[in-house]
Amino acid sequence: MGEFQTILLAAILAFALTYLFVMAAPNIDFSPSGNFLATKAKYDSTTISENAAVSSTLFEIAKANGTVSDSLTGTKTLTLPFSTKPEWFGKHGRGLLEITVTRPGSGDLIAKINGQEIYKGEAKSGRTDIIFDKDMLTGEDVLEISASKGLSVWTTSEYDLRAEIKGEIVSTVNTTFLTPAKYRKAVLLVALTRSEGKMTIKLNGQAIYEGEPDQMLDITLDGLQKANSIEFIPDTGASLWIDWSEVRFE
Repeated sequence: MGEFQTILLAAILAFALTYLFVMAAPNIDFSPSGNFLATKAKYDSTTISENAAVSSTLFEIAKANGTVSDSLTGTKTLTLPFSTKPEWFGKHGRGLLEITVTRPGSGDLIAKINGQEIYKGEAKSGRTDIIFDKDMLTGEDVLEISASKGLSVWTTSEYDLRAEIKGEIVSTVNTTFLTPAKYRKAVLLVALTRSEGKMTIKLNGQAIYEGEPDQMLDITLDGLQKANSIEFIPDTGASLWIDWSEVRFE
């Protein structure tokens, strides 16, 4: 075979290989979790989210320092009036009470928002975070913190503390997807480009994941219904960015 024929044959082979690769490329799974050699023809997939924030942002509303006590001679309560507006919190917002005990005592600490108890327990030195429903707030609100010595009649329950009311703006991902008539296995894939703090993933209202995720999550889904809801919820103070997520049916 002459030199010209060799060059021509090589060119034809190169063209044929390039054509085959281009035709096959749309079916190749190039995703971070995918097998490069596996084809998407094996899967049915539903996109859950792309470029979505799952985050919690805190803002200060009011704070106060004081001493609370319960003894034979009387009681001392910390009262903190504060104002709020519903639009501060958004759809998924929450309220947060931070109690920092600087001098611990015995007995229980009791915290109430507008007369409704949100916390009762013996508090040690340091900070305790108490999340409460934003729907408890009326606009003109009052926090009351008191101490209780319980049945210990002759003792004194006394705490020095700092109280701070905060609001929380929460960004979640919440969507629905349908289950195909036939499948062997369902997997939720989540790729994150930022992961600071913990989050909870709920499927049809039930938690299927709770923790601080890595850059890639791979969760087998059980007990799927014909129509399903899935939600990504951040813990207080968490900041996560979901590059993409999908449910893949095999």
